[in-house]
Order: sequence, then C-alpha cells, then structure tokens
Amino acid sequence: MNKYIIILINFFNIIYNINAVNTISLTPKVAIITNGIVGLGGKLSMSLAKKGYDLIILDNQNKLYNYDFVERLKQSYKTEIKIIQGEITSNEVRNRLFSIYDNKFKNSHHLSVLVNNYGDNIEHITDNYSINNKARFLKYYKNVFYDASIDLCEKFILRINKDTGGSIINIMHSNMYDKFSIFKQELYESCKFLMEGVMNMYKNICIQSNINYNTILPCIVDYRTFYNIKNFIGNELFQEYIRKNYMRMGILTGDDICDILVFICSHSGKFITGLTIKVNQ
Repeated sequence: MNKYIIILINFFNIIYNINAVNTISLTPKVAIITNGIVGLGGKLSMSLAKKGYDLIILDNQNKLYNYDFVERLKQSYKTEIKIIQGEITSNEVRNRLFSIYDNKFKNSHHLSVLVNNYGDNIEHITDNYSINNKARFLKYYKNVFYDASIDLCEKFILRINKDTGGSIINIMHSNMYDKFSIFKQELYESCKFLMEGVMNMYKNICIQSNINYNTILPCIVDYRTFYNIKNFIGNELFQEYIRKNYMRMGILTGDDICDILVFICSHSGKFITGLTIKVNQ
C-alpha cells in the first residue's frame, strides 16, 4: 500500500512541476519604463537588463547621457533598447511607446512589465507658492498619476499574455515626501490618492489577466548626505537625527528599492499585488 501511495505522490509532484514550468515562459520579455535613464528609473532599467529584459524607455533628459547609458547596457547585457523622448502626459507619446512594442517586439517577445516612474523632475516646492501655482501642480500631477496611468494600464492590459501575466508598478517622486512642507504633504496625499484609485480601479481586471499591480512611494536617501551630516554634527547628534527622522528598521537606498521592484516583477513575486509600499517614511 505504501508503495502505491508513494507512486501517487510522485505522480502529483510531476503534474505540479509541469504546471509550474508552464507558467514560466522562455519567450523573451519586454519592459516599458518611463523616466528609465537616471535615478531610480535608471537603476531599475539596469536591474531588468541584467535579468534579460529588453527595454522600451521614455525619457526627457540629456540626449548625450541617454546615448551613453543605452550603449553601456547594450554592451554589458546584450539588451535591445528603444528609447524615445517626450512627456508622459502626451497621448501621442504614450501611443509611441506601445507602437514600438507592436512594430518591433510583438511577434517575438511578451510585454511583461510596465513601470510608470515619473522620476525626480518635480520643481522645488515651498509653502510660499500661490494658490494658482498649487492648482497648477495638482492639475499637472492628476494628468501624470491618473489620466496617463489609466491610459498606460489600458494599453498594457490589451497586449498582455494571460498565461505568463505581467506586472504594473506606479512610482511616485522620491522627493515628493516632506513632513516639513505643508504643500508637499498636500501634494503627496493627493498623488497617493490618485495612484491608489487607479490601482483599485484595475484590481479585478488585473487579477483576471494574471497581472500584479503595486504602488511604490519611495523617499530615497543619499548616504553621502548622511556622511556629511555626521561629520558636521558628530556621531551622537547624528544618531539622534536618524532616530527622529527615519524608520527604526533601517534605511533603504535606491539599490535596495530596485531589488524589491525586480522581485515584484519576477515569477516568484507575482503573489504581491494591490499594495501601497512606503519606503523610508
């Protein structure tokens, strides 16, 4: 009897492993990343290139730096990269992003990752801005984190392979969070509300399409700044500063956040969905 039980267990293990293998596709994958050249977006582009993704990148930074960055990734990881200049709030620019996939990659690659990372292009904001300026900021970021996000989701879901699925990640500005600025707090909460609203709006359809959708609210910490502060005020005051301003569990760098994002986009991280992840706040 025990022999037959062992045979039956082995049989089910084989079936389970076959099903597990079927969910992992060997077809090349493409990731679309907005602002994927500098900062957190650049680190994420490099991390996904290391994992074998080909990339479609939207950026509006210095073209010479774009060329150097792209060539470095191509030579280091044999990654195929298409890059376009433009503003994510433009419908024409968003159409160009997906037309590149349709014309260049559709017949050979799965579209697997969409990262709406607007980067650090926010202007310096103070509480002295007028009501008109505040309204302009709020209207602009509504276009970024709501209108553009909805359009990107629609286009991505239409092209997803439901068998292999994919990942959508929305990333807020890393310098948006500032507990000492009233308007930045207002702007932060408004953008967070918009990003979570889009995520909840597409929750069910993403589940049906085998897509995990998460929102990241990072506050990037530059350790060089910490060293300068420590050298200036001394270790004792520095430790007090850390305790008052940052999480007791530790401080995450841009590289740490990229590791989290890459895991979320992986097959092993597909169970993580519908979360708003705050970092260094």
